[in-house]
Amino acid sequence: MSVTLQTVRQRLGFAAGAAVIITLALPAAALAQAPAGSASRWTVEVYGGAASNKDSSNGSAGAAFPAGAPFTTAANTPSRLQPSWYFGDGSTMLNQTIAAFSTLTGTTLDRIVPVDAAITTSATGRKSGGTFGLRVGRSLSAKLAVEFSAERNTGGQAFTDEALASLETTRASFRNAFQELLETAPVTALSVSSTLATRGGSSSQTRLVGAVRYSLVSGGRTSAYVLAGGGMVMNGTNELQAILTGGYSFRMYGAFPLTELDRAVITVTSPSSSALGLVGGGVTYDFSSNVGLRVDVRLALSPNGDEVSITGAPSVTAGVPPNVLPAVTTPAVQFSTIPGVPSSLGATVPAHTTFIGSGMNRQVSFTVGIFRRF
Repeated sequence: MSVTLQTVRQRLGFAAGAAVIITLALPAAALAQAPAGSASRWTVEVYGGAASNKDSSNGSAGAAFPAGAPFTTAANTPSRLQPSWYFGDGSTMLNQTIAAFSTLTGTTLDRIVPVDAAITTSATGRKSGGTFGLRVGRSLSAKLAVEFSAERNTGGQAFTDEALASLETTRASFRNAFQELLETAPVTALSVSSTLATRGGSSSQTRLVGAVRYSLVSGGRTSAYVLAGGGMVMNGTNELQAILTGGYSFRMYGAFPLTELDRAVITVTSPSSSALGLVGGGVTYDFSSNVGLRVDVRLALSPNGDEVSITGAPSVTAGVPPNVLPAVTTPAVQFSTIPGVPSSLGATVPAHTTFIGSGMNRQVSFTVGIFRRF
C-alpha cells in the first residue's frame, strides 16, 4: 500500500506529539513511585559537533508548461507570446525557429538547451555543517531519563553540483543560439549576453526535540544509552534562487535600435516548519559526581516539502525610430518596438510550480557535550 507525503507528515507529527507527552508524563510517574526524600537528578548540557545532511531526491514534476498565446507576425507568420526563452514553450518555439533557419540557410545553428530538466527534478540539498545546542535532562531511575533540547544546524541549502552544471549549460546555450540566429538577420551592432547568478539559501535550521533515554550499560564512571524522540524543525525564511539573465541588442537594417532582456528566476521554497523523528545513542563519562562528558550520535528524519517554481520577467526597450523584424519561418520569432505590434518575448505569467518534493530528509549528527548535574 502506498504512503502519501501527507500521511508521512501526520505520522511524524503524531510521533513527535507522543514523544513530548511521554517526556512530560514519565517524570510525574517516576516521582510518584520514587521513595520519599529521593533527590532529583537534573542535568544541563552544552554541546557542539558536526551534522551530515542528506535531503530526499524524491518528488513529482509540476504541470506541463503552458503554450504561449498565439499571434500573427508582420510577415503573416504564426508566433506565440513568451515569458522567457530559457524554459518551456519559449525554448521550444525558439528552437523550432532555429531549425527552420538551419534548413533555409543549409547550415547548422546552435540551439538553446532548456532549463526544464534541471527544475523538474530535485535540484537542491542541505549542506553538511556544524551543530550546537543546549539539553536539559531528568533522570527518572537508574535506567531511564528524559531530555529536551534546542539546537542550531548551520548547514544551509544550496543547488546540487548537477543542477548548477545544467543551469550553466542553459546559460551558455542562450548566448550561442541568439548570436548565430541574429547573425543571419539584417542587423548591425549585435551584442548578446547571458549570465547565471544564485542567491539566498544559506539559512540554518532550528530544532526543538523531546526524547527518552534508556541506559544499556552503566558501571563506575561510564554508561552507554539509546534514545528516541520527536519534535519540530524550523527552517529559515531565506529562499534559494537561481537567476538567468539574457539580453541582446542590435540595429535592425542598421538604423532601428532594439534591446530585449530575458530574466528567468528559479525559486526553491521550504516549509517554515515540519515534524521531526529522532533515534540515536551515545556514551557518558563522569569526571565527578556532578560533571561529565557526553559523546552522542543521532539520526533525525523529517519530510521533504520543498517546492521549485520559475517565473519569466522580460522587458523590451523601445527604440527610435520604431520598427519590426519578423522571421519568415513557421513558427516565427518577432522583434518589435512599434506600439501595438508585439515582440514574441513579452508575456507575463505567474510563478509556475515545476517540482514538489517528497520522501524523508536525513541528518546524522555527531556531538560532544559537557553536562552538569544538580
